[in-house]
Amino acid sequence: MTRWMAAKSWGLYLFHYLFIAMTAYYLTMYTKLPAVLLYLFVAAAGFAGAYLAYEIIRRIPVLRWTVCGI
Repeated sequence: MTRWMAAKSWGLYLFHYLFIAMTAYYLTMYTKLPAVLLYLFVAAAGFAGAYLAYEIIRRIPVLRWTVCGI
């Protein structure tokens, strides 16, 4: 688990805020969820979105060199 997280940490760090901000904005605008559920959904979406974005961008050669540093 530690090696996996170390390999993915830059990508997760780079992309997490976009998904946290988008999810929090849309959930607060269009739902009336309690704060605890809102927090859990935003945290899960931030991690999942950042992971998916990193995995997609990692497979595009030009972006892989510039964004991911691989």
